[in-house]
Amino acid sequence: MNIIKTWPTALTLLLGSVAANAQLIPVNGGGLVNDPTDNLTWLQDADFFATQAADSGNPAEFVQTIIRISGGVIDDLPNGFDNPANSGRHTLTTNDFYHDGSIDGHLTWFGAQAWVNYLNVTDYEGYSNWRLPTTVDENSSAGYPNGGAHDPAVTSSQLAELFYGRLGQVAGQPIQKTHNGSYALFRNIGSSYWSGTQVTDARSSAWIFVDAAGTQLKAVKETYNQALAVRSGQAYQCDTTYNGTYHGNVTVSSGLVCIVNATIMGNVQQAGGQLRVVGSIVVGNVQVNGDGQFTIGPGAIIENDLQIQNLSGGSVENQICDATVRGNLQFQNNGTAVEIGSTTPSCLGNIIGGNVQVQKNTGSTEISNNVVVGDLQDQNNAAPTRVFDNYVEQNLQCQSNSAISGGADSAKQKQGQCSAF
Repeated sequence: MNIIKTWPTALTLLLGSVAANAQLIPVNGGGLVNDPTDNLTWLQDADFFATQAADSGNPAEFVQTIIRISGGVIDDLPNGFDNPANSGRHTLTTNDFYHDGSIDGHLTWFGAQAWVNYLNVTDYEGYSNWRLPTTVDENSSAGYPNGGAHDPAVTSSQLAELFYGRLGQVAGQPIQKTHNGSYALFRNIGSSYWSGTQVTDARSSAWIFVDAAGTQLKAVKETYNQALAVRSGQAYQCDTTYNGTYHGNVTVSSGLVCIVNATIMGNVQQAGGQLRVVGSIVVGNVQVNGDGQFTIGPGAIIENDLQIQNLSGGSVENQICDATVRGNLQFQNNGTAVEIGSTTPSCLGNIIGGNVQVQKNTGSTEISNNVVVGDLQDQNNAAPTRVFDNYVEQNLQCQSNSAISGGADSAKQKQGQCSAF
């Protein structure tokens, strides 16, 4: 079991003339790097596919897992490399991941896309919106994107902004030779990287950034380059992180506590601070009482009950999404807003094995896109409450709410204010 404690420090990294005031901030033990200027999060390991393959203990099976998770295919702009040709669908094979007969981190564009999908399905670091960086798909993006005369702008791609704008790339020089202090925030930086952007006037190609020379160009998708994943938004700076298996109870009273890809063999109790549970199993109960902010899901499994009560008001909306609660879910006497379930593709509705009770809240509540094995009761709420697209195996009961809206709900019986939903 790993418990990682970090204390955020003020970190300002001077990067050079292109972006002298920009910052890159390592978070969560350095595994991720935040770029606040562009509101992005980068993987710290710039050859993470190869690292994951080696760490798996069975690289061949790791590749097969990626292929299976992607359904064996990657959709793209129709081109001659599709199977069948010009179908807009490429059938994945091990050749998309093996370069010169080995896994050395170089993939085809199709392999890179499949690997990024694997990161999302497995909620790597608690996030499911990883992707390849983007490029402006115009002929003017080709060249040395340093913003100089007759050269593409640094903003022509996210990789150019990273290498030139943050790491001190110099045109014609490999980044390993010429860089600034921010270069040390990353490891395993290679020589060329795929963009996720396809070339519309040459559909068998996609954009790449060659940091071995600081240039940007088009490359056939069946050629081999490395992949550096990025996501929109800033990664959480966790003060304490649980992963692996932890035998005991977890208590949250201050700071941001992240339970990521962990199994907690006890209860989780929060009475302050912030709690984030992603891709993890809690064998006991989860109780939030009195104060604090929380995000539960995606990929969270609570083997017993989830109870949230007596939270004071606040401007932050809390969320429970893409979680499984084997027991009951209670949200009552709270002044803070909550979203229980979601229609957002990155974090959908919940599965509740027992009953759901949402009652006596003064903060707004939204209950959407959930599967509830027992009853769903929404009652006596003073703030607006919304009930949409839920599947309730037993009764859907709504009463004495000051303002309620809903629709597309399914239940054995619909009663009270929910009768028309």
